[in-house]
Amino acid sequence: MSVRIDHHDGADLIGVSLRTSVRDGRNQRDITAAWQAVMAEDKLAAIPGRIGAPYPFYGVVYDFDPDTTDFSYLIGVPVAAGSIAPAGYEALQLAPASYAVLTTEPTASEADFIKAIGLGWPALMEWLASSAYAHGGTPEFEYYDERGEPGRPARTMEIWLPVRPR
Repeated sequence: MSVRIDHHDGADLIGVSLRTSVRDGRNQRDITAAWQAVMAEDKLAAIPGRIGAPYPFYGVVYDFDPDTTDFSYLIGVPVAAGSIAPAGYEALQLAPASYAVLTTEPTASEADFIKAIGLGWPALMEWLASSAYAHGGTPEFEYYDERGEPGRPARTMEIWLPVRPR
């Protein structure tokens, strides 16, 4: 596993949001089902002000409650500043920040891709615990570009964890 420190310039996003929890692995089931529904129904295609179609896509973890382990998750796309979220969608802004970035291991199948994402999060948290960094306190996100295209022989994606020096 390789982790790099990188800066993200921030982004305005619009997408579909859900509330879930780490309890009993509910987040893995909920988020996988949400991605499948969003992609099957092409829910991100007509978002106004979209930048860079067909990629990237973001999966953003925000409003995390450490007491209950509940959090919100947005499946979204970058949009031009000032874009208005249509009914049934949510707008979210990522502020510029420093991040620890993990690129998942290349996979060939959809099942292995989902498994690699599931393994990437705890690996990044383990890296953080022994690093010179602390969590930055802002939203975390998954970043999907053309490297994660279904059908690619070596699919990858990135997990971006906000950090600050300890």
